[in-house]
Amino acid sequence: MMRILAVVNNKGGVGKSTTCINLGASLGEMGYKVLLVDIDPQASLTVGMGLNAVMGKSMADVMRGDKSVEQAMQRGPVKNIWVAGGRAELTDSQYALYRRGDVETLKEQLASLNGNFDFTIIDCGPGQDFLTTNALVAADRAIIPTRSQFFDMLGVGQFLNILGRVLETMNPSLKYWVAVTFYEKSTRDARENLEQAERYFGPTLLRSLIKKTVKIAEAPAVGLPVTEYAPRCEGAEQYRCMAREIVERLEKNENLKTLAEEAERQVV
Repeated sequence: MMRILAVVNNKGGVGKSTTCINLGASLGEMGYKVLLVDIDPQASLTVGMGLNAVMGKSMADVMRGDKSVEQAMQRGPVKNIWVAGGRAELTDSQYALYRRGDVETLKEQLASLNGNFDFTIIDCGPGQDFLTTNALVAADRAIIPTRSQFFDMLGVGQFLNILGRVLETMNPSLKYWVAVTFYEKSTRDARENLEQAERYFGPTLLRSLIKKTVKIAEAPAVGLPVTEYAPRCEGAEQYRCMAREIVERLEKNENLKTLAEEAERQVV
């Protein structure tokens, strides 16, 4: 069964695209076939993999209903990775989805791939629009990257509340994990915020922390995951740890709160 992970946060600059690229590459190293889907009009995932989505054959066309996801796919630069690339025209696709009230195009497209891939990882833009809602309706897990800073952590709680209410009827079984990125252990503020996150999010917080490192920041400029650009660096190993943790948790089928349940908890 193909697992579908939506990487989402209403804030920008928290490492969504970086996590998609490097988590996907790490799963590929483990032997899993992985499709990376870029539905962010900024197309950071696509660029970060050293690719350009072809006009007329991108996720913008898929989300408008003009092409299939297979037609938007191309081989990635590393083993076992395929990319369905994004383009700026996804902004127009978002308006088309809005006009149709369409939240299931991506779910229907990905359903046709079941059996061809082990994982699909969807990179979403910041904010909550019809593109992001499509991703969350299609997914069986949401991964919410966040910096270990006060306002970022606070924003995650608020975002969970919004998402839970939106998805209460559209995908009530969707579960989530929170992933800490850009972690700076040397700062007291980061350590204290991490401790608070551990208490608040409990088992939904991934144990694998992604530290702020130079190699992770450099890798997108050369169009490679950090696992390929600097395979022995600390950042590469941290994403490998995250991949192993996610596989382990999926195999255990752990009993996590759904986003709908999280929204109810916040109201109470």
